[in-house]
Amino acid sequence: MSKDLDLEYFLKLTLAVYRVTARFPKEGRDLQEQIRESANKVLADLLLHQSARLNDLLELFQVAAEKDWVDPRNFLVLRKEYGKMQGLFSGSKDKPKTTKFNNGRQKSIYHILKDRKKIQVKELMPSFPGISRRTLIRDLEELCQTGSIARNGNGAGTSYIVT
Repeated sequence: MSKDLDLEYFLKLTLAVYRVTARFPKEGRDLQEQIRESANKVLADLLLHQSARLNDLLELFQVAAEKDWVDPRNFLVLRKEYGKMQGLFSGSKDKPKTTKFNNGRQKSIYHILKDRKKIQVKELMPSFPGISRRTLIRDLEELCQTGSIARNGNGAGTSYIVT
C-alpha cells in the first residue's frame, strides 16, 4: 500500500458514516455510537497498515439497515465501499499474498502495472485493442477487490498501483 493510498478517500468514507448515522433517531444512539466507533477503528487500522476489522462494521451496517431509520441505500453504498477494502489487508504482513486473476487480461494488466508502478485506464487501452474502457475498469476494480492492486483517486484522474 502506498504511503497515502487514498487517505482522503478513507477519511471521506468515515465522514460519510458519521453523516448517515447522524440521521438516527434518539433510540438509535447506542447503535450510532457502535457504528462510529467501529468505523474509527477501521480507519485507524488502515492508517497503521494493520488488518482492518471490517466484518464488525459491515455487520453493524446490516443491523442498522434493518432498523429502517434512514434510507437503506445509504448502507448499501457504505457496505460496497468498505467491502472494496477487504482485500487490501487480507493476511499478515509476513505471508506473501497470492494474486488471483479471473482471466488472462487481468494477469496482463497486473504485470503491466507491476512494471510501470502506476497507471491510468487511458494508458492501458493501447495494450488491449478491441477491449472497452468499461471492461478494463471492471478488471481493475476486481483486482482492487482481491487486494492485488489499489485505486488512487476518482474520476478521470484515477490511477492504479500494485499493493
